[in-house]
Amino acid sequence: MNRLEEINSILTRQFGSLEELLDFYRRELPQRAAGYHQEEVGPVMHHDLPGEADKFVNKLFHLGEHTMDLSGGLDWYATPNGDLEWNGGLVRHGYFMLLAEEYRKTGDEKYAATIIEHMLDYIDNVPRFDPVGKPYLEYKKSTWRPFEVAGRAAETWPEALAKIINSRSMTPEAWAKILLSIHEHAEFLSVHHWKTGNHACLEVAALGLLGIFYQEFKKADSWRRYAVEFLMKMWPEQFHSDGYTKEMSGGYHWVAMRSFFTFYEVALKNGFESLFPPLYRERLLLTSLAELYQSKPDYTVPITNDSNTKTNRQEQLERINRLFHLPEIEYRLSEGAHGQPPVSTSYFFPETRVGVMRSDWSSQARY
Repeated sequence: MNRLEEINSILTRQFGSLEELLDFYRRELPQRAAGYHQEEVGPVMHHDLPGEADKFVNKLFHLGEHTMDLSGGLDWYATPNGDLEWNGGLVRHGYFMLLAEEYRKTGDEKYAATIIEHMLDYIDNVPRFDPVGKPYLEYKKSTWRPFEVAGRAAETWPEALAKIINSRSMTPEAWAKILLSIHEHAEFLSVHHWKTGNHACLEVAALGLLGIFYQEFKKADSWRRYAVEFLMKMWPEQFHSDGYTKEMSGGYHWVAMRSFFTFYEVALKNGFESLFPPLYRERLLLTSLAELYQSKPDYTVPITNDSNTKTNRQEQLERINRLFHLPEIEYRLSEGAHGQPPVSTSYFFPETRVGVMRSDWSSQARY
């Protein structure tokens, strides 16, 4: 089976050539992923700072607190001092988002070429891992833990690819290889995603997202529907009935809801609102307001459980407001110029049994 036959075997739409395939996705993917961005999760990430993109072009990987020089050859199993969390940050390819944004801003082909070079190198040199019967440590070292699979295939790759697919560096042969790998990632997630916890929610939401960005995959519809069913089932495990996360963490409330929210956000933008029962939206509204109620006057969050002083949720509240246009959130973001103030200044989550007290909803409030 040649590459085109392999592509056509996994798609509902048939293509006469790899050039036709690339032309189709050059039209469709930038529309489907327009404005798409997922902030990275995980303890080790790239840095959105001037000059960082060029480090990756030169294969200097500055992630978290460590830098590794891979100019002598890319090594997707690399770890500084044996730190597997650093490797997770490497193979989720979050830095692709930085490179793609530099390409969008400058038009410099080197940024697009670097993404494609690194992506193809990963695809060619890191085979899919079979986790059945393997110890967890071996699984994590493989770079195919479902958390990393979901992070690159459904979060960092779509944003980057949507911005660079029309670059000169993207060839029909490269796109075909990338598309086949994306399908392999989705198939892996459908079988091996975690079955409980917030990682499971992220991984299954990722499967649903892949079914939206790449609607021509034969299994795309079943992936989308499975994601809705799974996330509906997982909601009571993740959140109290008052909308606050069961992690009981100021920082983790958004982490818990981001997968539910983003899947719904992307689905609505692509005409898939009918996938979701009304209760899905109602629950999202509840968790969205919980994010508002817990936020400090400067948009940081309570330092409870797994939280830190640097976590700021203004950007997330802005995303919520763009989708739902909630008058309470609009009021908070506009310093009272628009929308309507929340009914109460202080709020008590009755099932969670957490109270938040503030003097008013301004950025100068006492909290």
